[in-house]
Amino acid sequence: METIQKLVTRRGPGHLFQLAHFFLALKIIAEKGPIGRYELGRILDLGGGSIRTLVNRMKKANLITVEGKKGHVLTEEGEAVLKEIKKILISLENLEIAEKLTTKKFNVGCQARTISSKIGSGISLRDAAITVGAKSITSLIYTGQGFNIPTLGKDYLQVHHPELLDYILSKYKFQKDDVLIICGADTLIKAKLGAITAVFSLLNS
Repeated sequence: METIQKLVTRRGPGHLFQLAHFFLALKIIAEKGPIGRYELGRILDLGGGSIRTLVNRMKKANLITVEGKKGHVLTEEGEAVLKEIKKILISLENLEIAEKLTTKKFNVGCQARTISSKIGSGISLRDAAITVGAKSITSLIYTGQGFNIPTLGKDYLQVHHPELLDYILSKYKFQKDDVLIICGADTLIKAKLGAITAVFSLLNS
């Protein structure tokens, strides 16, 4: 985490990144690499100048390298950083079925570990997610038998969204005190960035 935290600085107009941008870039490169800078920028919804800055910072940190003309791949250090973060941020999945919960078209479910004690009312998560364009966020804490939602209680999903509850339980493998952060936004990338940013905001709190 400290490795990519050092990359989150502002250098010049328009180049303001969150930790989420770097984690998601590492994840995309791991899954799709070798990948070119422009394709990576398209997926992250970053303009030419911004994606160039992001890629250059990652290169200087020895997290990625260029494999000939094929595009960017992770270095061993990049793989190690990604692996370490994934011990906490377990999965990041599209969750279309959550639209009735969030009232937003694009939704993502982010499963995280070791952060349940920091959630509180969830207001800090919402504020963090909004900074990257997310519109809605709901935190589900797995109790071992079901989910508790701060301010809404443990029976909310069962009563109001039983289909979503059944889907989540079939989709994910939870351990007690795992958290599922469901983030809704107007675009898929903003939903992903919102969910990731919410998790990282708790880790740094």
